[in-house]
Amino acid sequence: MQKKEKGPTDFQLYMRLLSYLKGLRFYFVVSILGFIVFALTQAGAAHLFKYFIDGIQYKNEQYMLYVPIALILLAFVRGVGFFVGNYYISKVSLGIIHKIRCELFEHYMYAPKHFFDKSSVGELMSVILYNVGQVSSAATDAVKVVVREGFTVIFLMGYLFYMNWQMTLLFLIIAPVIGTIIYYVGKRLKDISKKMQVSMGDITHTAKESLSLFQLVKAYGGEGREAERFDKASNVNVSLSLKMVRTMTAVSPVMQFIISIALAILMYTIMEFFGDHSVGDIVAYLTAAGLIPKPIRQMGDIWGMIQRGLAASESIFETLDEEIEQDTGTHSARHLQGRISIRNLCFTYDGADGKQIDNINLDVEPGQMIALVGQSGSGKTTITSLLLRFYDYQSGHILLDGVELKDYKLKELRRHIALVSQNIELTNDSIRGNLSYGFDQELSDEQIWHALKQANAEEFVRKLDEGLDTMVGENGTRLSGGQRQRISIARAILKDAPILILDEATSALDTESERMIQDALDKATRNRTTIVIAHRLSTILESDCIYVLDAGHVVENGKHDELLKAGGPYSHLYNIQFAGNNENDE
Repeated sequence: MQKKEKGPTDFQLYMRLLSYLKGLRFYFVVSILGFIVFALTQAGAAHLFKYFIDGIQYKNEQYMLYVPIALILLAFVRGVGFFVGNYYISKVSLGIIHKIRCELFEHYMYAPKHFFDKSSVGELMSVILYNVGQVSSAATDAVKVVVREGFTVIFLMGYLFYMNWQMTLLFLIIAPVIGTIIYYVGKRLKDISKKMQVSMGDITHTAKESLSLFQLVKAYGGEGREAERFDKASNVNVSLSLKMVRTMTAVSPVMQFIISIALAILMYTIMEFFGDHSVGDIVAYLTAAGLIPKPIRQMGDIWGMIQRGLAASESIFETLDEEIEQDTGTHSARHLQGRISIRNLCFTYDGADGKQIDNINLDVEPGQMIALVGQSGSGKTTITSLLLRFYDYQSGHILLDGVELKDYKLKELRRHIALVSQNIELTNDSIRGNLSYGFDQELSDEQIWHALKQANAEEFVRKLDEGLDTMVGENGTRLSGGQRQRISIARAILKDAPILILDEATSALDTESERMIQDALDKATRNRTTIVIAHRLSTILESDCIYVLDAGHVVENGKHDELLKAGGPYSHLYNIQFAGNNENDE
């Protein structure tokens, strides 16, 4: 059995997180100085008790005057150190989180399509919301406590060594015990945290899927099923959260108990062997020793948060280490003719058994319109995905104006191709915002209305109260299916690219709208290379060439009339759709 690759250590994760300190180091140093001042005042307060007790015992007027003044000054300095340390460590931590969040989102934007194929949107959202949130908590609250209380323990222990190093060594006997507890508890908390991240991904995915498909849920009476799915996912998270709470809440009393035993031994030893010191020395020593349990307990309590943050950062860094789209091309062209040549093209999806595209050859001359038809899964959409380089083909060639597709810069390549997909994608913006999406310069109203008119969308947009400024809702939910499709077509027309891909572009239109939009598309495709994917063969009758695909192969190609006369697969598809009306169409 293959061994699972070991993940990064906690130290490696810390070091990688610290790499985000670039540009924030000054604030980090200032915060550390603030916490050092705060921690010194803790030890100073303990030492002040020595002079307070000695002043009472020996009636020292100087002590009685200066100790209250020193206490006030100490409180002021302590407050300044507390504010500076907390404010600037928060500034640093939030700056790191901002960098990570933006880097993660940017990575999503440049990730290849197969990255999204293997991950649900809910899981990806969970990483950027929940996981980053966990790192945020660990990087703000946890860091503040660890740095502040850590320095407090260091200076208090230093003071104890200064007062009596032999006694302090006795007190330090418990350090290995506490270290062992923290190590094993931390390991368990990190394991639970990883499972909680998966659980939150399931919750987010379930909620997003159910809410986005609410019409399907209601139409098929799936409310109960979806509620049960969500309840199950949430219960898993609750169970893991309780495990986390049980572990964390058990640590604090155990550590307190161990420290109390050490303090009890220390007190007995002081009463037995501390006779040569003044009462002030004894009180100061015990005060400093008594101040240590609180910061240790706070650091123990925060350990769970740190482990959650480390587990979350591990999953974030795994995502950031995923390969982005390979853009090794150097070729760019201001204008393209739109000539496409495909030679011996082969492609297999990751993890698939067989080839999705197998030795395909086809040619499209500038300004021609070709159609790709065939049963679902025959490879039609895959070809257009390869043209847009959503995936990279394994063998063969795709030439665009005689240049290998992979030699083009990605941005340049996609600038020359407009896509209208059967999966209509609109942003939660105005109609104007959706039509202007991806344009560097602002479009005039005249340009927008012209495109809407071509797409047969002008009439319904003008009837809207806010016209072009009408918000369409998430993915265009405030518009009908046909309206969304026409907005999508208008956007492609505005792009004015030399190559146009129509993937079931009229699928959401009724018969009358389809006829009108087809006229508009006939104009839009003039002098433009067009690839049409269609199940409704009525939309591709005038194509210059029709390619019929089956299981990744081109089984026949030609014009509509030629393919009908051949009596092959295309003729079979046509007869099924038109149910014996071939004679009228011919």
